[in-house]
Amino acid sequence: MARPYETGDVFWAPDPFHGDDPRLQSGDERPWVVVSTSAFPAQGHDYICCALTSFPADHPDLVRLDAKDWPRGGPLRPSQIDPGTVTTIKHGWAGRYLGRVADAKVNEARRRLRGFL
Repeated sequence: MARPYETGDVFWAPDPFHGDDPRLQSGDERPWVVVSTSAFPAQGHDYICCALTSFPADHPDLVRLDAKDWPRGGPLRPSQIDPGTVTTIKHGWAGRYLGRVADAKVNEARRRLRGFL
């Protein structure tokens, strides 16, 4: 098994929600940011993730990311963490590694997600 991902890591993986968006094909991949911590019992095998989106949107709960918010790697376009789009991704589903988002931005996404629960 490749090294386990950590909180803040971003990778491409299948998107089970694409069927809701007519611009996208079912089964397509998108970037996901790991928001679970080492306290998650399945961490290393499964990860709780929020979607990363580059579609422009003016939604108050999106966590906007700038180049400075990527201590490692980063996307080609401006992006946001969407704490309203959450899923569990299995380690084996993770594809190309994109980088790592700063802890402050991951924590902001977690706070917004907790506000929904």
